[in-house]
Amino acid sequence: HNNLFFLPSDIITELWESIENKKYLHINCLDAETIDINGNLKQEKHEDYYKYFIFINHYRNSYRIIHEILYSLIQQKTITYAKIRKTLTKKTTFGDMISIKRGDTEIKYCWFDKIDSAMKDFLSQFDRMLKGRATDWKVSITLMTTQFESILRDYNCIYGDGNTKLHGRSKQEIREILFDELVDKIKNLSSELGSKVFSMDDIQLFKYTFTNKGLNIRNNIAHGFYVPQDYTCEKAVIVFLCLMRLVRFKNMYWE
Repeated sequence: HNNLFFLPSDIITELWESIENKKYLHINCLDAETIDINGNLKQEKHEDYYKYFIFINHYRNSYRIIHEILYSLIQQKTITYAKIRKTLTKKTTFGDMISIKRGDTEIKYCWFDKIDSAMKDFLSQFDRMLKGRATDWKVSITLMTTQFESILRDYNCIYGDGNTKLHGRSKQEIREILFDELVDKIKNLSSELGSKVFSMDDIQLFKYTFTNKGLNIRNNIAHGFYVPQDYTCEKAVIVFLCLMRLVRFKNMYWE
């Protein structure tokens, strides 16, 4: 469960309010700024800055435990590719077939098809670690990140109001919604469903992992900002945990 490794959003809010109430001089007199991967400065609200700071430091303190759990379970063969595939395709929405059109051609796939290669590579890197070999997390992180977004877009297309929006002065141009907008749509969709899909803690995790509210992994991959050394096991694990949270998706027709 998320709360084993990530602070709940209400706890983070309480911690921020305790900081705010102490009225520290630097909060009242200085701006909060963050520096992105390319060295660009960005001004932030103190609230946003401290909430992310609290979140990421708690995760980094928990990461060693998460890593040891995964390492042990993979070593004991409790977690294997075959078991993940069987569980996700038989017991979750990841096994439901989806049909789309590519021109005149009908294509059928399930969500596990999208993450199949990512799961194989993620587990293979842990296997290499078990054997004392060098690891390379580029494929795992890139595939898991892009397919995380792909699955969100599928779900929003099926159950939400689609992945495009009108923009421009005339509001007659159509463009794909941005990733941040997509996460907000999923958040709103969850609210409409009575929080049957994702909690605020899940949405917080997704934003802090993939957007410029936090690690900004999705943007850094999409724009080619990462160099090989940026693809770390720590990032792979948090993206893997985000991907596994998608099992909370429910097919509304099951209700």
